[in-house]
Amino acid sequence: MHKATYHENELLDMALATENRATRLRKAIEHNRLVREQSRAGNAPEPEPTPCVEEEKPKTVTVVGAESCNTFRLSSIDRIVATQSVIGPVLVVNKHATTTPLADIIAQAAAAEMELPPVVVQDGEGGEWLEITAVDAFQRPEDDNVRSKIWGKEVKLGRYSLCTDNTTPGQLLALCTLAGWPKPEVRCVFTFANGDPCEVDPASVCSVDAIRLPSERSTLVTCDDGSTSCFVREPVAVVQRMVDACKGSE
Repeated sequence: MHKATYHENELLDMALATENRATRLRKAIEHNRLVREQSRAGNAPEPEPTPCVEEEKPKTVTVVGAESCNTFRLSSIDRIVATQSVIGPVLVVNKHATTTPLADIIAQAAAAEMELPPVVVQDGEGGEWLEITAVDAFQRPEDDNVRSKIWGKEVKLGRYSLCTDNTTPGQLLALCTLAGWPKPEVRCVFTFANGDPCEVDPASVCSVDAIRLPSERSTLVTCDDGSTSCFVREPVAVVQRMVDACKGSE
């Protein structure tokens, strides 16, 4: 009996492998033909719907540091303060002074479904305000320095008015703008010769002149409409400082 050589066995294995591949190919072709026929006949199974993966919403609010330019990702916000700092008016979110605009913070919080606290404005004297409706500039009785008087709603005291030496009317107006609040009314409160208060819109003052009246020296404050003028007790330098302290209110 002839015994197959190694080479013959190798050829036999190759022939069997080729036959197996051909068989699998014929089966695949037949399967594809049946699928096409079923599809044309309307019997093809409905494809399973692709599940809709809802895009994950951001869960943080990102703010940029005002001094360090570092980025802070906040998972919650419990305090937003507009305050005067060494670099000017800034927003402080939680404990981070930031240059990120309030509108951007609100938009990010809405996307993250995060509730925000009301913005408060600090007055430099320890007071925190939920609303400021008016700010007056006036001369301190004991010297020529300018003081600010705030009218509005204070966090602890409710509806109230409070004086501060540390923040000018113009700075308070900038803080209100930073907090997204309506512009408060800004007034210079001078003193008429008879002692009554004289309220003037600082943005309307166009000239300040020293005038000598028969009985005393006075200051003439003229407004830009040309028809409004008043004689006040405050010296020219004080009047000018009060007007300058309100700059930013235009």
